[in-house]
Amino acid sequence: MSKRKKSYKIKYKGVRYIAKALVKYQTKKYPNYKIALPDARRYFSELKLGGKKVRLSNLWELSRTRKATVQKSAIPIIDRNLLELSFFFELVDYPTWIARCTNKIWFTSKIIPEYSNDIQGGTIVSYEEYFAPFVNYINGMKALTSPEDNRYETDWLVTCTTPIFNTISKRWESKIISVDSDGNDFDYGFNPNIPNLLATTSKLSGTVKQLTPPTTEPLTPPQLPQIQNAERVKEIRGLISDLRQDVKDGLISKEDYSKIVKELTSKLDKGGYV
Repeated sequence: MSKRKKSYKIKYKGVRYIAKALVKYQTKKYPNYKIALPDARRYFSELKLGGKKVRLSNLWELSRTRKATVQKSAIPIIDRNLLELSFFFELVDYPTWIARCTNKIWFTSKIIPEYSNDIQGGTIVSYEEYFAPFVNYINGMKALTSPEDNRYETDWLVTCTTPIFNTISKRWESKIISVDSDGNDFDYGFNPNIPNLLATTSKLSGTVKQLTPPTTEPLTPPQLPQIQNAERVKEIRGLISDLRQDVKDGLISKEDYSKIVKELTSKLDKGGYV
Protein backbone atom coordinates (compact mmCIF):
# COMPACT_ATOMS: atom_id res chain seq x y z
CA MET A 1 0.00 0.00 0.00
CA SER A 2 1.52 3.24 -1.09
CA LYS A 3 1.67 6.09 1.30
CA ARG A 4 -0.05 9.29 0.29
CA LYS A 5 2.38 12.12 -0.14
CA LYS A 6 1.76 15.16 1.98
CA SER A 7 1.25 18.43 0.17
CA TYR A 8 2.81 21.53 1.58
CA LYS A 9 1.46 25.01 1.07
CA ILE A 10 4.07 27.56 0.14
CA LYS A 11 4.10 30.31 2.73
CA TYR A 12 4.10 33.83 1.34
CA LYS A 13 6.79 35.90 2.93
CA GLY A 14 5.87 39.54 2.98
CA VAL A 15 5.54 42.42 5.42
CA ARG A 16 3.69 40.37 8.04
CA TYR A 17 6.36 37.63 7.96
CA ILE A 18 9.12 40.22 8.45
CA ALA A 19 7.26 41.99 11.27
CA LYS A 20 6.71 38.71 13.14
CA ALA A 21 10.37 37.77 12.67
CA LEU A 22 11.51 41.11 14.09
CA VAL A 23 9.28 40.66 17.15
CA LYS A 24 10.47 37.06 17.66
CA TYR A 25 14.21 37.56 17.20
CA GLN A 26 14.69 41.25 18.11
CA THR A 27 12.29 41.58 21.03
CA LYS A 28 14.17 44.39 22.73
CA LYS A 29 14.03 46.61 19.66
CA TYR A 30 10.59 45.43 18.53
CA PRO A 31 8.49 44.50 21.60
CA ASN A 32 5.27 44.09 19.60
CA TYR A 33 3.89 43.66 16.09
CA LYS A 34 2.60 47.22 15.73
CA ILE A 35 6.00 48.76 16.52
CA ALA A 36 7.70 46.38 14.06
CA LEU A 37 5.35 47.16 11.14
CA PRO A 38 6.92 50.45 9.90
CA ASP A 39 10.42 48.95 9.69
CA ALA A 40 9.01 45.71 8.27
CA ARG A 41 7.50 47.66 5.36
CA ARG A 42 10.80 49.48 4.81
CA TYR A 43 12.89 46.28 4.89
CA PHE A 44 10.45 44.52 2.55
CA SER A 45 10.69 47.37 0.03
CA GLU A 46 14.49 47.46 0.26
CA LEU A 47 14.72 43.71 -0.35
CA LYS A 48 12.44 43.96 -3.37
CA LEU A 49 14.32 46.92 -4.81
CA GLY A 50 17.58 45.04 -4.31
CA GLY A 51 16.22 41.91 -5.97
CA LYS A 52 16.75 39.82 -2.82
CA LYS A 53 14.47 37.11 -1.44
CA VAL A 54 12.63 37.59 1.84
CA ARG A 55 14.67 35.34 4.11
CA LEU A 56 16.09 35.86 7.60
CA SER A 57 19.73 36.10 6.48
CA ASN A 58 18.89 38.97 4.10
CA LEU A 59 16.69 40.61 6.71
CA TRP A 60 19.46 40.60 9.33
CA GLU A 61 21.76 42.38 6.87
CA LEU A 62 19.35 45.31 7.03
CA SER A 63 18.19 45.22 10.64
CA ARG A 64 21.32 44.14 12.56
CA THR A 65 24.31 45.71 10.81
CA ARG A 66 26.02 49.04 11.36
CA LYS A 67 25.26 49.90 7.73
CA ALA A 68 21.55 49.80 8.46
CA THR A 69 22.04 52.24 11.35
CA VAL A 70 23.86 54.70 9.11
CA GLN A 71 21.17 54.42 6.43
CA LYS A 72 18.40 54.93 8.96
CA SER A 73 19.99 58.08 10.36
CA ALA A 74 20.06 59.52 6.84
CA ILE A 75 16.34 58.98 6.29
CA PRO A 76 14.52 62.32 5.85
CA ILE A 77 12.28 63.11 8.78
CA ILE A 78 8.59 63.50 7.98
CA ASP A 79 5.81 64.93 10.14
CA ARG A 80 5.10 62.41 12.92
CA ASN A 81 1.34 62.66 12.25
CA LEU A 82 1.90 60.98 8.89
CA LEU A 83 3.44 57.89 10.51
CA GLU A 84 0.51 57.38 12.87
CA LEU A 85 -2.77 55.65 12.07
CA SER A 86 -5.43 58.22 11.22
CA PHE A 87 -9.14 58.01 10.44
CA PHE A 88 -9.91 58.34 6.73
CA PHE A 89 -11.59 61.72 7.21
CA GLU A 90 -8.35 63.06 8.71
CA LEU A 91 -6.91 63.10 5.19
CA VAL A 92 -8.17 66.69 5.18
CA ASP A 93 -5.08 67.44 7.30
CA TYR A 94 -2.60 65.64 5.02
CA PRO A 95 -1.85 68.69 2.81
CA THR A 96 -0.77 70.59 5.93
CA TRP A 97 1.34 67.73 7.31
CA ILE A 98 3.01 67.12 3.94
CA ALA A 99 3.80 70.83 3.60
CA ARG A 100 5.78 70.58 6.86
CA CYS A 101 8.09 67.90 5.40
CA THR A 102 11.43 68.37 3.69
CA ASN A 103 11.48 68.63 -0.10
CA LYS A 104 13.92 65.70 -0.13
CA ILE A 105 11.03 63.26 0.18
CA TRP A 106 8.29 62.32 -2.28
CA PHE A 107 4.91 60.77 -1.50
CA THR A 108 3.33 58.17 -3.77
CA SER A 109 -0.03 56.52 -3.28
CA LYS A 110 -2.75 54.30 -4.72
CA ILE A 111 -5.43 56.23 -2.84
CA ILE A 112 -4.95 59.38 -4.93
CA PRO A 113 -6.19 59.66 -8.52
CA GLU A 114 -3.90 58.15 -11.14
CA TYR A 115 -3.88 61.42 -13.07
CA SER A 116 -2.40 63.32 -10.11
CA ASN A 117 1.37 63.75 -9.82
CA ASP A 118 3.46 62.36 -6.96
CA ILE A 119 3.67 64.82 -4.08
CA GLN A 120 6.95 66.46 -3.09
CA GLY A 121 7.38 67.28 0.57
CA GLY A 122 7.23 70.95 1.44
CA THR A 123 4.65 71.69 -1.25
CA ILE A 124 0.98 72.51 -0.77
CA VAL A 125 -1.43 70.28 -2.68
CA SER A 126 -5.18 70.50 -3.12
CA TYR A 127 -7.21 68.31 -0.77
CA GLU A 128 -10.05 68.28 -3.31
CA GLU A 129 -7.81 66.93 -6.07
CA TYR A 130 -5.66 64.48 -4.13
CA PHE A 131 -7.62 63.15 -1.17
CA ALA A 132 -11.32 64.04 -1.50
CA PRO A 133 -12.03 61.24 -4.05
CA PHE A 134 -10.88 58.54 -1.61
CA VAL A 135 -12.66 60.18 1.34
CA ASN A 136 -15.85 60.43 -0.71
CA TYR A 137 -15.52 56.80 -1.77
CA ILE A 138 -15.09 55.58 1.81
CA ASN A 139 -17.87 57.85 3.02
CA GLY A 140 -20.13 56.22 0.44
CA MET A 141 -19.03 52.80 1.69
CA LYS A 142 -19.67 53.91 5.25
CA ALA A 143 -23.29 54.59 4.28
CA LEU A 144 -23.59 50.88 3.37
CA THR A 145 -22.67 49.74 6.89
CA SER A 146 -24.62 49.83 10.11
CA PRO A 147 -23.93 53.05 12.10
CA GLU A 148 -23.76 50.98 15.30
CA ASP A 149 -20.75 49.07 13.96
CA ASN A 150 -18.48 52.14 14.09
CA ARG A 151 -16.43 50.51 11.34
CA TYR A 152 -14.24 53.60 10.95
CA GLU A 153 -12.56 52.59 14.22
CA THR A 154 -11.26 49.31 12.73
CA ASP A 155 -11.34 49.95 8.98
CA TRP A 156 -10.64 52.77 6.52
CA LEU A 157 -7.54 53.96 8.42
CA VAL A 158 -4.65 55.71 6.65
CA THR A 159 -0.94 56.20 7.33
CA CYS A 160 2.41 56.74 5.61
CA THR A 161 5.26 54.26 5.38
CA THR A 162 8.75 55.00 6.66
CA PRO A 163 10.70 56.63 3.78
CA ILE A 164 13.00 54.41 1.72
CA PHE A 165 15.44 55.39 -0.99
CA ASN A 166 14.24 54.36 -4.44
CA THR A 167 17.35 53.43 -6.42
CA ILE A 168 15.43 53.70 -9.71
CA SER A 169 13.98 57.19 -9.26
CA LYS A 170 16.99 58.26 -7.12
CA ARG A 171 14.86 59.82 -4.40
CA TRP A 172 13.43 59.14 -0.94
CA GLU A 173 9.82 57.97 -1.08
CA SER A 174 7.01 57.30 1.36
CA LYS A 175 3.74 55.61 0.45
CA ILE A 176 0.39 56.95 1.62
CA ILE A 177 -1.64 53.80 2.24
CA SER A 178 -5.02 52.72 3.59
CA VAL A 179 -4.86 50.01 6.25
CA ASP A 180 -6.96 48.02 8.69
CA SER A 181 -6.70 48.29 12.48
CA ASP A 182 -3.64 45.98 12.48
CA GLY A 183 -1.80 48.32 10.13
CA ASN A 184 -2.03 45.90 7.20
CA ASP A 185 -2.22 47.46 3.73
CA PHE A 186 -5.81 47.23 2.40
CA ASP A 187 -7.26 49.26 -0.50
CA TYR A 188 -11.01 48.70 0.23
CA GLY A 189 -11.67 48.49 -3.51
CA PHE A 190 -10.76 52.07 -4.36
CA ASN A 191 -9.69 52.40 -8.01
CA PRO A 192 -7.29 55.33 -8.64
CA ASN A 193 -8.03 55.03 -12.36
CA ILE A 194 -11.73 55.72 -11.71
CA PRO A 195 -11.53 57.80 -8.50
CA ASN A 196 -15.15 59.02 -8.64
CA LEU A 197 -16.66 55.54 -8.96
CA LEU A 198 -19.54 54.95 -6.56
CA ALA A 199 -19.03 52.18 -3.98
CA THR A 200 -21.70 49.46 -4.30
CA THR A 201 -20.15 46.99 -1.85
CA SER A 202 -18.74 47.26 1.64
CA LYS A 203 -15.28 45.73 1.63
CA LEU A 204 -14.18 45.33 5.24
CA SER A 205 -10.86 43.82 6.32
CA GLY A 206 -10.77 41.39 3.42
CA THR A 207 -14.45 40.42 3.48
CA VAL A 208 -16.72 41.71 0.72
CA LYS A 209 -20.42 41.99 1.54
CA GLN A 210 -22.90 42.82 -1.23
CA LEU A 211 -25.26 45.16 0.57
CA THR A 212 -26.98 46.92 -2.32
CA PRO A 213 -27.47 46.00 -5.98
CA PRO A 214 -25.38 47.89 -8.56
CA THR A 215 -27.05 51.14 -9.52
CA THR A 216 -28.25 51.71 -13.08
CA GLU A 217 -28.16 55.46 -12.61
CA PRO A 218 -25.19 57.52 -13.89
CA LEU A 219 -22.33 57.24 -11.42
CA THR A 220 -21.67 60.32 -9.35
CA PRO A 221 -19.15 60.84 -6.54
CA PRO A 222 -20.52 59.58 -3.18
CA GLN A 223 -21.24 62.52 -1.00
CA LEU A 224 -20.00 63.48 2.40
CA PRO A 225 -22.02 65.41 4.96
CA GLN A 226 -22.43 68.99 3.79
CA ILE A 227 -22.99 72.27 5.51
CA GLN A 228 -23.55 75.51 3.69
CA ASN A 229 -21.85 77.78 6.22
CA ALA A 230 -18.11 77.75 5.46
CA GLU A 231 -17.33 79.14 8.90
CA ARG A 232 -19.18 76.23 10.53
CA VAL A 233 -17.17 73.74 8.47
CA LYS A 234 -13.97 75.46 9.57
CA GLU A 235 -15.12 75.40 13.18
CA ILE A 236 -15.88 71.65 13.13
CA ARG A 237 -12.53 70.84 11.50
CA GLY A 238 -10.82 72.94 14.15
CA LEU A 239 -12.63 71.07 16.93
CA ILE A 240 -11.62 67.70 15.47
CA SER A 241 -8.02 68.88 15.17
CA ASP A 242 -8.02 70.03 18.81
CA LEU A 243 -9.51 66.72 19.94
CA ARG A 244 -6.85 64.80 18.04
CA GLN A 245 -4.17 66.76 19.87
CA ASP A 246 -5.91 65.99 23.19
CA VAL A 247 -5.60 62.27 22.38
CA LYS A 248 -1.88 62.64 21.67
CA ASP A 249 -1.44 64.59 24.93
CA GLY A 250 -3.25 61.84 26.85
CA LEU A 251 -6.12 64.10 27.91
CA ILE A 252 -8.82 61.91 26.36
CA SER A 253 -8.95 58.31 25.12
CA LYS A 254 -9.30 57.25 21.50
CA GLU A 255 -12.70 55.81 22.35
CA ASP A 256 -13.94 59.17 23.66
CA TYR A 257 -12.40 60.88 20.64
CA SER A 258 -14.29 58.57 18.28
CA LYS A 259 -17.61 59.19 20.05
CA ILE A 260 -17.20 62.97 20.01
CA VAL A 261 -16.14 63.03 16.35
CA LYS A 262 -19.16 60.88 15.49
CA GLU A 263 -21.45 63.37 17.26
CA LEU A 264 -19.86 66.31 15.45
CA THR A 265 -20.16 64.75 12.00
CA SER A 266 -23.74 63.64 12.66
CA LYS A 267 -24.70 67.29 13.11
CA LEU A 268 -23.79 68.09 9.50
CA ASP A 269 -26.50 68.18 6.82
CA LYS A 270 -26.57 65.16 4.49
CA GLY A 271 -26.08 65.23 0.73
CA GLY A 272 -23.03 67.33 -0.04
CA TYR A 273 -19.28 67.69 0.53
CA VAL A 274 -17.42 68.99 3.53
